Amino acid sequence: MRNILLIFISMLVVSACTLESSKNGYLDGAWRLVRINGEVPAQTMLYWNFQGKMLVLDDLMDGKGRFILRFEHSDGILSLSQPYIYDRENGDKELKDSTLLRPYGINDLNMPFAIDIKGKGESMTLKTTDTVLELRNL
Repeated sequence: MRNILLIFISMLVVSACTLESSKNGYLDGAWRLVRINGEVPAQTMLYWNFQGKMLVLDDLMDGKGRFILRFEHSDGILSLSQPYIYDRENGDKELKDSTLLRPYGINDLNMPFAIDIKGKGESMTLKTTDTVLELRNL
């Protein structure tokens, strides 16, 4: 009887815990920005890092531009919102000047991107009405 009670309690504990899993498919992971509108970006070490609902934009060349954003991914559309300047030591600060995101190809936070992921996530194209970003998966 005691074993049955322990099994029952264990099943309740396990069923009460839920793991949050990403439904981002091949989008999750680190992507290197290789072209903006067909041109190689001036800063050549720009990365888009997707995980869960968070996007971290990283400039590995000079380390000055590091940002955190929320994103939504649904029906082939990527929407960005809530940009912050990444500063774990002093607390992330809300980004007031969205022009700081332009080196990453983000000209307008209100403009969603159409996503086209090639193959099994080797490359990705993000498109707005006036911008085409080409990224390579790491």
